[in-house]
Amino acid sequence: MIEGKVENSDINYALSDTVFIGLMRVEIDVFKAFRKKLVKVEAPIRDLIKLQKLIRLFLYIFWCLNSLM
Repeated sequence: MIEGKVENSDINYALSDTVFIGLMRVEIDVFKAFRKKLVKVEAPIRDLIKLQKLIRLFLYIFWCLNSLM
């Protein structure tokens, strides 16, 4: 994993590699991860809402691809 911050970024987040892998394998629910503070996000609320929609879309696409295999 790459650690650190990107300059002038709109959204900064932090999570462990174990949580990242669990999210990608859909073993961990994204919203539970946020609620349990396994994923920490720093951003304006408007960007957080966009991020939430993007995560839902990504997980749907990922689930569809996995179901085809």
